[in-house]
Amino acid sequence: DGDIDMLESLVSGTCDAVVLDDYTMKYYTREIGGVEVIDTLGKLSFGTAFKKGKNGALREQFNSFIREIESNGILQEMKQRWTNNPDDAPTPHLEMPQNETPVKISISAGAAPFQFYKDGKLDGFEIELCRRFAVFIQRPIEFYDSDWASLVTSIATGINDMAICALNISPERAEAVDFSVPYYICTSMVGIRSENSENYVEKEGPEGKAGILESM
Repeated sequence: DGDIDMLESLVSGTCDAVVLDDYTMKYYTREIGGVEVIDTLGKLSFGTAFKKGKNGALREQFNSFIREIESNGILQEMKQRWTNNPDDAPTPHLEMPQNETPVKISISAGAAPFQFYKDGKLDGFEIELCRRFAVFIQRPIEFYDSDWASLVTSIATGINDMAICALNISPERAEAVDFSVPYYICTSMVGIRSENSENYVEKEGPEGKAGILESM
């Protein structure tokens, strides 16, 4: 499920806890209410997914693109602009290439600041990132919006060329797809229903390991 779906499931009592990236958790708990953050977990590294063993050239182009905008400060500026206030973040005009074969990109719009609809149009940090990539490689792009659960499948089966939607680079996913270098690194947070916050206590983990939350 998408981030909003998970939080709504939490508030409705369908699940007991959710784990999201720190920004999305803070942003939507303000919007939805009834959710309390009780712990932070490990680091999340978001990358773009490509078909396993295929599209190597496209993946290397994306990696080169990320390294370039990281070194010249554009990536950091984008992160600050989109996380400060995504609803009012100005979107720069980029002249999109028209020639060449389009790059087909799987997305799942619905979570600010990464990708969402603003005034009926796709917008967000990752949407701008993809448009800048299109300019970098001088190829047009096409977005294919679908449910979050099908993103990895759409790439593993070769339906689209790449997928981007706050996909954490995990060992399990890396068995199905090839990932780019990380373009966004953050912390994961645990959220529960506010009414249940007193029912959890933190226990120390093994030496050198993070603690765990246990229901009382």
